[in-house]
Amino acid sequence: MEKFLQLLGPCNIDPEDLADLRRALLLCEREKTRTRGRRCLERLAERGIPALRPLAQAGLASSSFWGGDLRGTLYWARLAVAQYPMSPAAVWCSTLLISVYRTLGMRRERFDAEQ
Repeated sequence: MEKFLQLLGPCNIDPEDLADLRRALLLCEREKTRTRGRRCLERLAERGIPALRPLAQAGLASSSFWGGDLRGTLYWARLAVAQYPMSPAAVWCSTLLISVYRTLGMRRERFDAEQ
């Protein structure tokens, strides 16, 4: 956790919020607890804490991808990239977007045209 805080730089994050983020991400890994993890990440994303919001959105995108919900993956990944384009979460989400398009076997333009 200390290294994570160093990466974020100077910011005031409540340790309880950080623990909630960690717990939610761990819950999303397992199929049985993924729904609970998503709910917790959604709450963190809605709180609007600038340092945690992009990470919560990236977690939601990843959780959706692991659960097979490609539309949810695209929604959360695009949201994170649009709102926080210079964050590490945006880099992760842009990579995740490429994986989704490759999974679908199409280019972005064709996917957007079919929606």
